[in-house]
Amino acid sequence: MRGAEFLARLRDEVLIGDGALGTLISERGPGLGSSYERLNLTHPEFIKELHSAYLVAGAQVLETNTFGANRTKLAPLNEADDPAAVNRAGVTLAREVAGNVAFVAGSVGPLASQRGPDEAVSFSEDDVREIFRKQIVALAEGGADLIVLETFTDLPQLLLALETAKKHTHLPVICQMAFHEGGHTFGGVHAGTAAETLANAGADVVGANCGRGVRCVMAAVQAMTAGGDWLVSAFPNAGLPEYVDGRYLFGAPLPYLVDNAVRMAELGVNLIGGC
Repeated sequence: MRGAEFLARLRDEVLIGDGALGTLISERGPGLGSSYERLNLTHPEFIKELHSAYLVAGAQVLETNTFGANRTKLAPLNEADDPAAVNRAGVTLAREVAGNVAFVAGSVGPLASQRGPDEAVSFSEDDVREIFRKQIVALAEGGADLIVLETFTDLPQLLLALETAKKHTHLPVICQMAFHEGGHTFGGVHAGTAAETLANAGADVVGANCGRGVRCVMAAVQAMTAGGDWLVSAFPNAGLPEYVDGRYLFGAPLPYLVDNAVRMAELGVNLIGGC
């Protein structure tokens, strides 16, 4: 199984993940007024071009363009497409590029917290499980090698997603949260506590992504790698974006990103990419 190979490789070497798809979509392609995930159906060749660019750059793990492909995020945009179809298409496009050279990670993000600027939503635990089940099963049926649950700030919701992935698939699961510079989530959960809790709940890899830049992820993975012998992933972004001349630009220079990636590997991080 590719999933077993993925975990074995992580124990022997540092694997390189890809970078942000949303950033490239916003810079290079269509999608305004529609979910980026829907481009899997409407502009498949464009999405494949982005995956190909990351593969050529050296990525060994390609994430599917499915981060927000769940009912709570597609429905407010009046998308008529079945979320399962969007997810299966996302896996197909990544697989066509990856072949057997790179692993395909089915990307799953948190549920929407609002229907609009002033309308918050809440879900029962059973609702959360069912929404995640539909997305995760579609990714598994589409042929993903692993599942990556990423950019979560709510540990209880992430635990429900992890539980669902473990119950309904046999794929390895990466669990990544977004942290502040002090190594805490927005809800106050410390990275070390999150890592231990997630590992005990069955996560195959624990990690950090997004946040406010490299320092946030660095602080988190320092705590994670020091706290146990679990596999750790790190997908930092290049700081907060600024809108300049019609483009979103990230301030962190490339040498800084590279130097910190090397530091993360020296700390014992097993999978490193960008966000």
